[in-house]
Amino acid sequence: SGGAGFELREMLHADPSLMGRKVSVWVSADDEIDMFMKGHIDREVAEGDRRVKDQTIEWIDTLMEQGRLEKRFNTTFFTAGDSRNPEQAGIWGAAVGSIYTLIVTLVLSFPIGVAAAIYLEEFAPTNRFTDFIEVNINNLAAVPSIVFGLLGLAVFINFFGMPRSAPMVGGLVLTLMTLPTIIIASR
Repeated sequence: SGGAGFELREMLHADPSLMGRKVSVWVSADDEIDMFMKGHIDREVAEGDRRVKDQTIEWIDTLMEQGRLEKRFNTTFFTAGDSRNPEQAGIWGAAVGSIYTLIVTLVLSFPIGVAAAIYLEEFAPTNRFTDFIEVNINNLAAVPSIVFGLLGLAVFINFFGMPRSAPMVGGLVLTLMTLPTIIIASR
């Protein structure tokens, strides 16, 4: 794997006493070897038509016989972030970003939506302006999410210069998207 060097470096960083000693270490295999071991690459196919060469298959067979290559569950999938190497990629960054986005959405949309619903229902006078606001709230509830996404791109990222792929931008867009629903449900 292209990431074996990084895995070894992290291991030495975590336990410097390993330096200068002979230690058996398990590292992730390359994605093509992984696909071969899972049976997604057929060894009967001609060498020119598959991604794993005959020599590599011989090495895999030898390592399997010696017990130096085995299939294991990849826990890195849950603890690692993005990576260019498939065997090192994980969902941690996406999961944390989603949680931050939901926190921003909840912190902004719930109080604003409930306050707007209470104001419109209890305190706002009944006139043409409040009727106009209510019609627009109902219409905004029917707007497709892609329109809100494009609005977020145009306003928050291009106009206000907020960073791309930031949970704050996603949270603000989701807040705008959920406000009409929260206001309607709260009334």
